[in-house]
Amino acid sequence: ASRGLGDVYKRQTKIISATMNKNLFEIAYILDRSGSMSRMVEPAIAGFNQFLSEQREAPGDARLSLILFDDQYEVPYNRLPLGEVPELDTTTYVPRATTALLDAIGRTINEIDQKLATMLEAERPGKVMVAIFTDGFENASREFSLDRINSLIREKREEHGWEFLFLAANQDAIASAGRMGIDPKMAG
Repeated sequence: ASRGLGDVYKRQTKIISATMNKNLFEIAYILDRSGSMSRMVEPAIAGFNQFLSEQREAPGDARLSLILFDDQYEVPYNRLPLGEVPELDTTTYVPRATTALLDAIGRTINEIDQKLATMLEAERPGKVMVAIFTDGFENASREFSLDRINSLIREKREEHGWEFLFLAANQDAIASAGRMGIDPKMAG
């Protein structure tokens, strides 16, 4: 029996993965700071700070990018070693404006992809994790549709081994995770 292209791709991915730095992790934490999060300031701050603490205790080296979004997209911490990432507080996390959730996810995936493409193989992280903390509302995205995000997440998860965590601010967000193609076991 002949092998399909999928088998060839999987074999190539395994070969490429063998040359990556298995002790290095790339983490993107996408944090919703839209106006609808104003009643969830403390859980959002505590969630990020707890996530940061847990990642610092995990084995291996990791670099973290924090993405804050509403109708704007900002990256206050870009690929910082975990030990250099400050915790959030009420002066560094202030909800405002509308929610471009899909655009924030899509842009983050594309930016990680571009970074990885320019790195030497030995410097590429062995694992990529995208964590998303949101209430799940969407009312301002212009570049990415739900179908496109679902497709991007599925591709990165299935073909490249990326991990997606959906850290829900409420039950609506958990439902949103499923619509985006994020495994329900990775939402909560």
